[in-house]
Amino acid sequence: MQKTKKYLFFLSSIFILSIFFNLNIKETLAAEGFQTLNGFQEVYEASNGSKIYTYMSACTGIVEPPSLTNNPTRDPKTASHLQAPRAIILPAGASTITDTFVYFHGVVFIDSEQTGKEKVATPTTNDLINLFKSQYFFDREIATLKTAGKQAVMFVPRLYQTTLQVNSASKLTANEFNCFYQEAQQKLATIPGISYNPAQTNLTVAGHSAGVNTVRFYSDKGLQANNILLFDGCYISSADSISWCPTIVSKNTANNYFIYYDKNSASTSKGIPATSNLNSSKTKIVATTGLGHFEVATNCIADYTDNKLCNGKGTVVTASTPPTTPANTAPSKPLAPGQKVKVAAIGSSSFWQGCFDSYGKGFIQELQKTLTNTHIFYCKDTTESGKGYTFFLNSWRTYVKGKGYNELLLYAGLNGLGCVKKTDGSFDCEDGLNKYKQNLDIIISEAKNEGIKIIIVGAQPFKGYSSWTEPAGNNIITNNQRLKNDPRIDAYIDVYSVVDKNNDKAIDDGLSSDHLHLNTPTGKKIVYDLLMQQVYSGTPTNVTPTATTKPLTDSEVANLIKQPTPEINIPGLNFSEPNASLVTTDASGNQWLSIPYLGEYIAAVYKYGIIIISVIAVFSIIISGVMLIGSGGNSDIVSQAKKRMMMSVIGIVVSTTSYTLLYVINPDLVNFRDLKILYVKGEDLATYDSGQRPYDGGLQTDGGGIASKDLKDPKHDSVFQKYESCIGVDWQVLKAIAFTESRYNESVVNKLGFTGLFQTKTEYCESVVKKYGLEKYCNNLKNPEVSTIVGSAFLKSSVDRINSICPNASIESKIYFMYLGHHSPAAGYKAMKKSCNYLDAKPIMIDYWNNDHICKPSNTKCYADSSGNPRTATAIATEADNGAKGVIKRALQLGVTNTSSSIDKNTCPLYNHSLITF
Repeated sequence: MQKTKKYLFFLSSIFILSIFFNLNIKETLAAEGFQTLNGFQEVYEASNGSKIYTYMSACTGIVEPPSLTNNPTRDPKTASHLQAPRAIILPAGASTITDTFVYFHGVVFIDSEQTGKEKVATPTTNDLINLFKSQYFFDREIATLKTAGKQAVMFVPRLYQTTLQVNSASKLTANEFNCFYQEAQQKLATIPGISYNPAQTNLTVAGHSAGVNTVRFYSDKGLQANNILLFDGCYISSADSISWCPTIVSKNTANNYFIYYDKNSASTSKGIPATSNLNSSKTKIVATTGLGHFEVATNCIADYTDNKLCNGKGTVVTASTPPTTPANTAPSKPLAPGQKVKVAAIGSSSFWQGCFDSYGKGFIQELQKTLTNTHIFYCKDTTESGKGYTFFLNSWRTYVKGKGYNELLLYAGLNGLGCVKKTDGSFDCEDGLNKYKQNLDIIISEAKNEGIKIIIVGAQPFKGYSSWTEPAGNNIITNNQRLKNDPRIDAYIDVYSVVDKNNDKAIDDGLSSDHLHLNTPTGKKIVYDLLMQQVYSGTPTNVTPTATTKPLTDSEVANLIKQPTPEINIPGLNFSEPNASLVTTDASGNQWLSIPYLGEYIAAVYKYGIIIISVIAVFSIIISGVMLIGSGGNSDIVSQAKKRMMMSVIGIVVSTTSYTLLYVINPDLVNFRDLKILYVKGEDLATYDSGQRPYDGGLQTDGGGIASKDLKDPKHDSVFQKYESCIGVDWQVLKAIAFTESRYNESVVNKLGFTGLFQTKTEYCESVVKKYGLEKYCNNLKNPEVSTIVGSAFLKSSVDRINSICPNASIESKIYFMYLGHHSPAAGYKAMKKSCNYLDAKPIMIDYWNNDHICKPSNTKCYADSSGNPRTATAIATEADNGAKGVIKRALQLGVTNTSSSIDKNTCPLYNHSLITF
């Protein structure tokens, strides 16, 4: 008993001591020490809670100059000016990052003889831990920034040195920096609890001592920043006699410059006088006293935001003041009373769609409607799909420069930002980026010289589109950031961060149908809203609010979602009835249809499978029992029966508990989520496929005029001939169509309101001539030339399509499809895609109207003809077919022998508006 008591006392003592020891260890570790995190070499926490996360970079393989390659002390494992070790530094309790710091350190880790050779031949991440803890006191600096209201992150690369004064990272290339910067962002994204969007943070580039020369090379590459901080490093290089600080400021790549130097140091302040003489309104220079070389950075790092002048140890030499009119620019041009603001829009497909959206919902179209009393937007010749930096510059100099514009709406650019294959087989991923910088800089500089207000619309992400690559995606971010930080820009519209809220370099769901363009109803509205909010004084009072999405009814859902009919019926399988409960509406008003049938089918198969397995297992157990009874003591039979019985029981247990087992492993394994499909309400194709019958002499309701019975009547020949240079075919095709549509009666109006020679309406006129900027004429459709403008625009579109799809078709087929381009463009396009022979077209159009067009007897818009009577798809297709064959007959009677002629924009009134003479 006594022995037992001693044993218990000994165990209790050990237990109490271990608890005490554990508490102290935990308290010590909480104060300062190392931690672990996947993806990082070390995680070191300082006593103030600041943390440094270190990792070895994968950014290698970059060619460097011989002077560094031949350095016998360099690390042979790294082929970069930046050594492999990297660090990410965060303050205590970091969450949402507001500011990004890139910190280039000075000359460190030199040997005791001060020869400039690396003390550590093979660098490790511990080098940066030592920097963090000692010379640079990054823990104090990041905490100071947080106190000043900046939730910042620091990206710190380990730099080489080649001499006592110069880091080899002074030879930094744009590729090297981008690799380092993007890799650091990716690493930061893996740290739990951190919310970081680089497009929504301010970028500050800091350099200390010899690191200032690295900032110089950063600026030389045109890389942009919100702020540049230079700490005690205004040297004049002994190698090339370049004064670092004034060179950096003169590059004008940042919004603000903050320069700090020890006034008692002759070497680090050599460049101060030259910097002060630049008289830059964006530069603040502060002289410090009583601070050592390293303490300048530690004490002054937050001065740019808290203005404490290095904790009271600094004196302002040159103060930064807000600029009024930027240097080398003309003041904005005043407007005369009643004069409208002229706005030129230059861009690629995103802008082209903004100008020429088929439904009139493009962002520039909407701007023109909203601001019609104050602004005129021009984009006819300055927007085109697939274009980039060369087109932008040419458009600026050809159509905008010197033409009296007040504002320039300029797209940041997307096309051409990928990698270019060079003659040696290698790839240059900076070529497009540099050319965008070069050409846009020219446009911006020349526009500012004319006093033009510059509005940049940032490019959107496009991951998921066929031409997307990682370098192109990264270059978009870099190009956007550079323009965003350009002080010459009057307004920057940050589209990227709005449409990519989850930071995956792709447009968010519901905003794009092709992963490239913001072309859904919600997507189209985004750029318009941003421009109205940030440039054109908020949402105007005369804009009708967007209506709340109307919920779908049970019957509407039943028409959209059909219950499947399985080939093999499974007992107990009952599919959900399609009703409004299967529709959900997101915050943007988009409606999503939930399709539950796949999950329900799999669940039924599972349940039915369990029943089958259980029945088989029970029969197997019965058979095992019979074997045992009849074994007669035979040990082999008994063993087989027991084994069979055991396996049957295991089968029942596994089949019945598998659901629970999978659920415990991961609930998603048994959660059969519904397939969700975005519901897009069909647009009425009556705009293009109205099904109106050609003129038959009996449809006239008003307007007067005289119909001609003579096909060769020359009354409008001069107008038709005038537009031949626009359409690319014999002008007599126009004449044949006009005779078919109106019998040359320019004043005829049918019962549905179709008017004039080519039988059209105002809305159809506007939709087809808007790309030529001629919408203003669409209120005068009885004018023969206006109607011919519409007919020519439709015909040119048809000819372009025929030349693309059916260039070798017969003359009869081409004329047939030319008429369909006027009567039923969508149905004609469908027929042409399947066959270039006009004799095959009618059944294809019947199929189109019956299926693709979803014609139903209840759809009176789809079925209404000129007399208001409902018709079948066959009747509509027959009308189009008869009309087109009539045009073939009349065109051949008029002497049309070919369907090809040249287009001359100089003599075409669609392009040369001065030729429109009515």
